[in-house]
Formats: sequence, C-alpha cells, structure tokens
Amino acid sequence: MPSSFIQVPPNSTGAKTRTRTRTQGADTVHETGVFQTAPPTHYVLANSVAFASAKSHLSIYNAAGSGVVVAVRKLFAINLQTGAVTGAVNQMNIARFSAVHSAGTLITPMSMDSTNPAIPAGVTCRTGGTVTDVTVAYPMMVVTEENTGVLTAPTSFIVAATNWQPEGNETQELRLREGEGYNVRQVGASVIGTYAWLAVITVDEP
Repeated sequence: MPSSFIQVPPNSTGAKTRTRTRTQGADTVHETGVFQTAPPTHYVLANSVAFASAKSHLSIYNAAGSGVVVAVRKLFAINLQTGAVTGAVNQMNIARFSAVHSAGTLITPMSMDSTNPAIPAGVTCRTGGTVTDVTVAYPMMVVTEENTGVLTAPTSFIVAATNWQPEGNETQELRLREGEGYNVRQVGASVIGTYAWLAVITVDEP
C-alpha cells in the first residue's frame, strides 16, 4: 500500500483527529487514538482432496489486470481420513508460479465480512488444477493415516492447528502481485487418504 499523509491546518480550521483526554498532573492532555484494522480477509477451502502423484491440491492465482495484491497469510492441512487405512508420509511443495492455472475445480473464497469488496475476477482459486511451478518456496510433510487411532489422532489434530505458512511481526507475508500464483503440490506418490486445505488470504491495493 502506498504511503501518504494528511497535512492538518492550524487548530480549529482543519481536519479533526480523534483523541481521548486524560489528566496528567496539572495538565489535561490529549491521547491520539490509533486503530488497527485488517485488510479484507477471505478463506480459501479445498475440501475433501484425494491424494495423487504430482497433484495440485490448492492453487491461487492473481491475474494481470486484477488491480489488487493477494497475501497468503496462513495455510492449514486438515486430515479428513476417518476410515482405517495404511497411511503414508507425503511431501508437499509450496511453490510460486506465473502462468495462469487451468482445469481442476474452481473454489469460491469465503469473505470474513459480508461488507468486504468482491474479489476481482482475476483472482482465482482451484483444486486439482493444471499448474506449472516456477520456484519452490518450501516443502512440508503430511501423514495420511486415519486420525481415529489413539496415537495418530493427536498428531492429526496438532497438524490441523498448525499454520504452515511462515509469518511474524518482522516478516513480510507471501504476496501475490499480478501475474503470480501460489501452489500446494503433492510430491509423494501415495494415493491414500483425504485432506482439506485452508488458506487464509487478504486482498489489498497494490
């Protein structure tokens, strides 16, 4: 978001800033109100995704002309397998891509506030899409064992509550500018299990 400022004319003739008065000693002072607000936020859910070799489980693309920047804030991997299976460990690669994704199933993001502006048509989300990865950002590992067992259930619950997208107060979020995409791709060959993938994204001005 570009930096800007408001130039306030002399007291009583210009813009008003919100303050709160407080008595400090013999003086009445004004404390300025600071408001922290989040940009429009959306959930992108790829639900009941079966495993398959080289499959794109979830992809998000911000096409040229969208007029926005998409930030991927969080990513959760949720094991939905309840029936008994002999599970496997699969590597998943989180990667950037640049050519528009296609095919698969379109996902409609869910807005966290019904008054949020509509996501531009150029921002699309898919599961099972055709995606050409460019740069792997990082790998992660998932287990497809059923989550009803005494030992396996706690592991699945911990994984489901873990945000796999690195973040921090002093860390830039992963941003998708126009012509950039984000992909969750399976590397392992196992076809056992079913997962849900939940990405939390924000949409803001460039």
